[in-house]
Amino acid sequence: MAVPAGLAGIDGAPVRSIDVARLVAWVSGAESTSVDVTVDRVKAHDGVCAAALGVGETPLPNRFGQVFTDDDAAREAIATRRSPLETRLARVAGCVELRMIVTRGRAEEAGGIGDPPNRLANVDGGPDATALEGPGTAFLRRLAGAGRADIAREVGCEDARHAVREAARGLLVDHQPCEAARGVSFFPVLVRRESVDEFRAVVMNILLSQRIDLSVLGPFAPYSFAGDA
Repeated sequence: MAVPAGLAGIDGAPVRSIDVARLVAWVSGAESTSVDVTVDRVKAHDGVCAAALGVGETPLPNRFGQVFTDDDAAREAIATRRSPLETRLARVAGCVELRMIVTRGRAEEAGGIGDPPNRLANVDGGPDATALEGPGTAFLRRLAGAGRADIAREVGCEDARHAVREAARGLLVDHQPCEAARGVSFFPVLVRRESVDEFRAVVMNILLSQRIDLSVLGPFAPYSFAGDA
């Protein structure tokens, strides 16, 4: 698998390939024995994985920031782990990762979670109850509302995962449990390249029958299914 011309890795270092015991690894140079995590470096790492995916192969993404003293050290480390790496490569061969993103669950639509959490009904014509609340009470109400929204989204994610698993059973190679980050819940699935369009069509049919905001991101290299590569 040839490296695309001009492909750059972390800190702009050129990417090259090395052969290791029937495997091919894409590597780039590093100026130190440790690589701090930055947004640009993570994007560069992902760009290399995406480039490998783009040439028609499914790469096994390695952990960010792995550093070896030289190419021989990299070859030795990979050769030592050849058997599990080959098993994981066989597992993801011909596949891509898609991520199912849920930003809202059913409970939010049904029960007023989206309403301002510190508004109290003024039923007797007297002073607005919110005007009588202290800042601490208002904060607790907002916190409770956010907590209910998080729970609703997580429930919605599990509902969506179950629906996708049942409807796309013949298209899924593998899937992972729901995770949560930055106000969204998501779960990754592993799908064969040739099945991506069919899988998206199945998801659209689910959207027509489920009151869940569900979107599909990808395809990506199979980060969630690489193990500890």
